[in-house]
Amino acid sequence: VFAGFLDHADVQIGRLLRQLDALGKRDDTIVVAVSDNGAAPLGGLLGSYDHHRSRGGDQPSVDENLARLADLGGPLSYAIYPAGWAMAGNTPFKRYKSQTYAGGIRAPLMIRWPTGIEAKGETRRQFYHAVDVTPTLLDLLSLDLPSHVNGVEQMPLHGTSMAHTLNDNGAATLKRIQYFETVGQRAIWQEGWKAVTFHTRGTDFESDVWELYDLDRDLAEIDNLANEHPGKLKEMVALWWREAARYGVLPLDDLGGRHGVGWWPEPPNHWVLYQDAVLPHHTKAGPRLLGTSHRITARIERALPTEDGVLVADGGRFGGWSLFIQDNRAHYTVNHYGIRGRVSSSVAIPIGGVTLRVDVAKVADDEGRVGFFLDDRRSGGGSLTPFRSYNFANEPLEVGRDGQTPVDDRYESPFPFTGRIVDVVIEAAGDGGVDQDALLEELMGSQ
Repeated sequence: VFAGFLDHADVQIGRLLRQLDALGKRDDTIVVAVSDNGAAPLGGLLGSYDHHRSRGGDQPSVDENLARLADLGGPLSYAIYPAGWAMAGNTPFKRYKSQTYAGGIRAPLMIRWPTGIEAKGETRRQFYHAVDVTPTLLDLLSLDLPSHVNGVEQMPLHGTSMAHTLNDNGAATLKRIQYFETVGQRAIWQEGWKAVTFHTRGTDFESDVWELYDLDRDLAEIDNLANEHPGKLKEMVALWWREAARYGVLPLDDLGGRHGVGWWPEPPNHWVLYQDAVLPHHTKAGPRLLGTSHRITARIERALPTEDGVLVADGGRFGGWSLFIQDNRAHYTVNHYGIRGRVSSSVAIPIGGVTLRVDVAKVADDEGRVGFFLDDRRSGGGSLTPFRSYNFANEPLEVGRDGQTPVDDRYESPFPFTGRIVDVVIEAAGDGGVDQDALLEELMGSQ
């Protein structure tokens, strides 16, 4: 699958170059190709056919992965390779993505500009960083970065141009210092020396042990010279702190994706949405429904019993929820990493204007009780499992359609609603939303 994706990417780059040829612009176009970081160990020892599921702490077994083998590389998988392949991909360098050893931060860079670069197929080994790409392009094009845009002062450009190396393999790097920091992992490079430390999340940064390498002689960071050159190491660590202060890294933390905890405002518990609304939100910023009691009320109008489609959906094939009409019945689906819980109404939806309400009460950590109501009359319901919360698979909340991949495989996206939606009101448990205890009592008492 990995090799197939690389081949696919290569073909697409070829299409781009051929189109530039067709436009007569190939020789005068600068093409820059760069990777983002080293390979990641997030697949664990076994890898996973669904990376979202693994990130949620639910690692598929060997048998589950093998059962999905034919899906890998296609739209029914969101695969990630095992950590062993990540190590192979980063060899001969140490460690992985999100760490500041070479295995995490060294990446290939290719620049092509037939008109301006005489060298063909050559390799450059001078030290440079991703922040140096923009200064290089500005230099090649003889452009200055504007100090103000629309009257707003711009931050200074942080990088250094490498343009002088493109036609001179022997040119020395103009780079002098480069700090690194990601999720509390730290490193700094200065004129061939590199200091780096591995940080364990949740521990004191002052207890991190720094290592020292001479990259001009030890590119793979094998020979730790910290004991041989303690003065140099101390100097490099102090330099890291100065650069971190200069470029806004401080205060230092190791939260990463946990920045949302306690930092982002809690989303409201009461939402009013209208036809064709699209909320490309982060999971923590939108309605938080799963794993807690909630209510969804949709005012709709239909002229025919065959008018159907999605009323509101959040997420997609790899996780989410969807309220939709199909075969003249209302359906509510929860998708937990491809495992779907479904409840359907037992009463046909009348033609004309109607208020459809679905109440969902939390019974246990992974069980909900669903009740459907048509104009406040009970119209079926049942138990809903799975029910717990999860990552919403990077797809937006949408009203009137499920546009990217389907939450429920009983329909094909976008499955637009063919009637009219007046509005959709979403209420989660909590202040300004529904009363969880009262909702559960109502549903259990009206079975």
